[in-house]
Amino acid sequence: MPCTRETRPRPPASQTAPSHSTATSATRRRPWADLNAGLLDQRAGLEWIQRHIAQLGGDHANVMIYGESAGGASVVMQVAAYGGSKPVPFKRATAQSIGFGPTNTGKQTDAFFESATAFIGYPTSGSDAMPCLRNASVGAIVGAINHVQNGAFAPVIEGPTGFLPDLPSRLIADGKINDVEFVGGHCTGDGKTFAGGSSDDFQTDDNIRRLIFSRWPGVSNNTIDQALAIYPEPNATGSPFATQWERASTMAGEIIFTCMDWFHAEKMTSDGIENVFSYSWNAPDTVLYDANPYLGAAHTSDLYYLFDVLITFLSTFANAGNSFTPFNTSEATLAREAIAYWTSFAPSTDKESTSPTWESFAVPHSAARRRLELTRGGDVVINSTMENITEAKIQRCQFWMSENVTAETRV
Repeated sequence: MPCTRETRPRPPASQTAPSHSTATSATRRRPWADLNAGLLDQRAGLEWIQRHIAQLGGDHANVMIYGESAGGASVVMQVAAYGGSKPVPFKRATAQSIGFGPTNTGKQTDAFFESATAFIGYPTSGSDAMPCLRNASVGAIVGAINHVQNGAFAPVIEGPTGFLPDLPSRLIADGKINDVEFVGGHCTGDGKTFAGGSSDDFQTDDNIRRLIFSRWPGVSNNTIDQALAIYPEPNATGSPFATQWERASTMAGEIIFTCMDWFHAEKMTSDGIENVFSYSWNAPDTVLYDANPYLGAAHTSDLYYLFDVLITFLSTFANAGNSFTPFNTSEATLAREAIAYWTSFAPSTDKESTSPTWESFAVPHSAARRRLELTRGGDVVINSTMENITEAKIQRCQFWMSENVTAETRV
């Protein structure tokens, strides 16, 4: 059937066309299209590696994947693919500053789809919708994507037989994941980066309610009240927070960025995986820090050091929306040894001899958990050290990763 453009008014960019169907995207468009195409593309690439890596001198049984931010979320979703019912095409995974959510509901996804197709002028539902979109120009598709709010087209829950059968947090909690060797960590300024404001904006509880939770509209007032209680005010007896900014940014980070890695590492440990490691990155990206010192070791600061190899060839190189600047001696030392840490996760390489030993996440014969804090030092030796994760931090992460709360944050 030829595609004919409909002449009904386009919905405003600030709104989405309402969905009049109670069916989800998974049931409505499965016959004509795959959901989570980006995740399926990643999986196809990893399966290609399994088939061909030997021809390139590699070992198909020693593949490692890693990603940062949304890429870290992709790593988690690849580990949890198909609810763990199918083996994964890799042995090790590194997830850095895991960032995603709230995951859209089926109705929300349908509404975004209908808004995009209505913008182009094609049918918004039925068997003609996807075939018509496949015949649309690239310009029309880009225009439709830009018409829908940023981040709207993201991973969706597909149901029991899909690539992502449930929320990743729920799949982890239920053990519906593949057991792989795991490294998880974050930048100490992740929460500051995503707090929704600067240090001067946080003076009261109401500031936290308004700014932090604007990113999480599904979180109830009751949950916010509980959160404020477990993050005591700076002047409260025993509070670990010196300022409202420290309190707010810690909360903003722990909702997902700095707790999901702990949650995943804890599950791998309880499943008996020996090679599980954790870290926190506490060395600022110089470019980001110079622009906004209050962010500290801002989101993606680790990438600034882990990808310095191209500096050999380029004086500046775009990375996470920023540019590299030449390292001073202590920065170069941290970059060299951080890269040695990351590559040492593969068994065929060794750590730098001056690096502190990166101990496992679980302390033997103890319930304690630990991580490597990476920070700059001198021109020869870095100041990185192992540290125990505090019980208060673990309790806060248990709160954010609990079933009742993740049902609202939808991570």
